[in-house]
Amino acid sequence: MKNTVIFDLFQVLIDWQPDPFYTDIIRDKKRFSYFSDTILHKDFGRFTDGVPVLKPALELLKEKYPDFSEELDMYIDNEHKMINVIDDTVNIAKELKDKGIKLYMLSNISIESISWLKKEPFFPLFDGVVLSGELDFAKPDPRIFQYLFDKYNIKPEEAVFIDDRLENTQTAKNMGLDSVLFTNPDNLRKELVSYNLLPQ
Repeated sequence: MKNTVIFDLFQVLIDWQPDPFYTDIIRDKKRFSYFSDTILHKDFGRFTDGVPVLKPALELLKEKYPDFSEELDMYIDNEHKMINVIDDTVNIAKELKDKGIKLYMLSNISIESISWLKKEPFFPLFDGVVLSGELDFAKPDPRIFQYLFDKYNIKPEEAVFIDDRLENTQTAKNMGLDSVLFTNPDNLRKELVSYNLLPQ
């Protein structure tokens, strides 16, 4: 019987949308388009995903794109302005919590970002949190899943894991977790109903 749900953070509970912030900074449309398409939505993830500290990754990006050094220097202090809560997912988490389901968060997030995360209104919903920025490994490394299991005495066979990235759900399955590849809150709800975690 399932009694535990483990949530990813980015693109599941929150939506990363840096463009609105930077449109106010970069007024030239052609320059903004290049920054958005090439840096924000292409190389940014390649350089930063799973790193424990953002600053060195941003320095590498600045070396590659020196003409955008000033804009990249603004990122860390303003990242919280680029985050939108996915309310429908949070509402699902609240429903699970009200049913007595244990909730955990497992996220690849840098140490610089943890301070704003802990101020989010949904953060107290979770019975436990494991953040890669506080460790030496990140998803999809199996060690971070095992760390979560050991820290909170989670039995994989009693849990469901939710993530928007296939490589992470595949590792979770290999670790004995039933997994849901997140696409949108409506489909997530259907999946959780199928596990008898939510009513039809």
